[in-house]
Order: sequence, then C-alpha cells, then structure tokens
Amino acid sequence: MDRVRRLSQEILQKYPGMFGTDYTANKAQLAKIATVHSKMIRNKLVGKITKAMIAASAETEEGKSAAALEMAQPGQEAGVASDAA
Repeated sequence: MDRVRRLSQEILQKYPGMFGTDYTANKAQLAKIATVHSKMIRNKLVGKITKAMIAASAETEEGKSAAALEMAQPGQEAGVASDAA
C-alpha cells in the first residue's frame, strides 16, 4: 500500500466525521490538523480522502434507497411486480 493511501486512511480513522465530499473544504480541514510541506502530497491526500468520502456516501445512499423500497412494498421482494388478478 502506498504512503498516501495509508496516511489518508489513518487520518480518516483518527478524525471521523471531520471530512466530507467537497475537495476544497477537505483541503481546509486537513490544513487544520496537519502540516504538509509538499503541495503535491497534500493534494493527493485530500483527493484520496475526498474519494473515500464520496464512496462512503454512495454506499449510504444505496442502503437508504434499498430500505425505502422495502418499506414501500412490505412483504414483496424488490423488483417483483404483484399480480392483481
């Protein structure tokens, strides 16, 4: 595992809830908790953090939509049409 990926995962574990899906906001948040002298490394870190947060957000949305579908059609499996005949 490369250094940037490892560091971004460590940062997300140490500071849960501090980052979101906005790259610019994440850059400002990272500046509050760490001093990264290299602009390129900082941008890579923020990019990995943002990508991870977007992926986590997408997983949450998929879970919510599946739960909403199940609640809308109790007793039926998703994607199965009911016969009214």
